[in-house]
Amino acid sequence: MVPDGNTRLRGGDVLAVFARSGSREQFERRLRSDDTAEVFADDAARFSDIEIPPGSVADGRLIKEIPIPGGCTIVSVRRGPEVVVPNGNTELHSGDVVTVFSARGPRSQLAERLRATAGGQPPVA
Repeated sequence: MVPDGNTRLRGGDVLAVFARSGSREQFERRLRSDDTAEVFADDAARFSDIEIPPGSVADGRLIKEIPIPGGCTIVSVRRGPEVVVPNGNTELHSGDVVTVFSARGPRSQLAERLRATAGGQPPVA
């Protein structure tokens, strides 16, 4: 299962965590604490969902055809009840919800590219 912001963790769950040195330990401490408050700096990296709207130039394109900003990772694509672990050959469709992990700047750039329409908006590539 690929978790997103709506995933509830339960005792006994096993997580695969990719993090910088020191960050993993901080994450483990937070999981073990009773403090569940989210403490993020405004520019901290976090998970976000971006829905591809009808008419988007990303509709029908492969992920590898879309310039992904540096520091932005596409984690999963939800298509109805299905969750896809994406790669460069994953084709995007309107209605897909793309979960990304990034800071605000790159996230905003990617959202703009995924939501752009052919009618006057900047092209994807």
